[in-house]
Formats: sequence, structure tokens, C-alpha cells
Amino acid sequence: MLKQLVLGMAIATAASASFAAETNDCFSGLYVGAGVKYANSVDKLKTGVMDLLAENPGFAGNLFLGYGRVLNSQVYLGGEAYGDLGYRRQFIGTTNSDLTIKTKYQLGLMAKVGYVVTPQTLVYVGLGAENAKFNLGTEEASKNYNKWAFAPSVGMDLALNSNLQVGARYTYSNYRDINLGDSVTYKPARNTLGLNLTYRFASL
Repeated sequence: MLKQLVLGMAIATAASASFAAETNDCFSGLYVGAGVKYANSVDKLKTGVMDLLAENPGFAGNLFLGYGRVLNSQVYLGGEAYGDLGYRRQFIGTTNSDLTIKTKYQLGLMAKVGYVVTPQTLVYVGLGAENAKFNLGTEEASKNYNKWAFAPSVGMDLALNSNLQVGARYTYSNYRDINLGDSVTYKPARNTLGLNLTYRFASL
């Protein structure tokens, strides 16, 4: 009886170790994914007399591609490229304003450093750079501007199985000023919360 109990405990321990190794390996390798983001704008039009705020750009779709590795069973290092599309046009000042801005697209690159808290849970911080194309102006006249942003983030991924994961991420994107002349500038900046689904290929 004792021999059978010891054997059973050994099998359970081996199975647990195998499962932990497998789920840790879920966070290693090439991955692709899609999600949805909600952006809260802290944009400002600075006129030298007063600052005008812009309404929120709302929701956008998100696609991403990345690669990461788990080192020593817990430390995660990776990189990711992503793109956002679909933000609505924002009114500047009031909802009846003639002046609007629209983010036509947003592309980013990010380095990720994380920690495997449990075999199924990864938390990470990201240091990224984003480039966005903004269309600013009125219905009669508008102009496109490409601007770069520093975009730090923090996120979490939860492994559902060896390939599928769900995750959440917060990003603050601080774009460079758009100079409109006569000491008038527009400062794009936003807080973004995203939810995503990831498919990770077998570890390479």
C-alpha cells in the first residue's frame, strides 16, 4: 500500500511538473493576436490664451505580432509590433466645433520584460515607440501629420491552454506636438486600455 502511495505521489508530481513546464512554454515563441482598444484622450490645443480639450477617440481594432522567451522558468523577454485602426474623429473644444482631429492609424514597436507569476499567468511592462497619422482641420481644409510617441505600458496574459491566451494592457501614448503656427500647438496624448486574444505557436 505504501509503495503504491509513493508511486502515485511520484506520478502526480511528474504530471504537475510537466504541466508547469508546458504552460511556461506557452509564453515562449512566435505569436499573433487581435483585440479591441478604448482610448481616453488627454489631447490639448494650446492657443497661448487657453487650452482646448478634444473628446475621446473611442474604440479601435488592434492587430499584433511578436516573439518572446521565458528564461529560467520565470523571466520573460520579448518584442512586439502592433497596429490600431478605427478611431473616430474627435471634436476639439465642443461637439459643435468645426475643428476636428482623426487618428487615421497608429503603429508601434515594443520591448517587453515580464515575470511568470504562476505557470498560467504572465505580467509584464513594455517600453515602446508609436507613430500615428493625424488628420487635423475642418471640413473645408485639413492636413495630415505624422508624429512619434513614447508609449510605456503594463499588461497581463493568462494562458488558457498551450496555444491560446487572453490578455489586458494599459498604454500611455505621449506624442510630440503638432505645430500649427502663430504659437498654436496641438498635443496628442492618450490613455489606452486593450483586451486581446493571442495564439502562440509552438516554442522555437
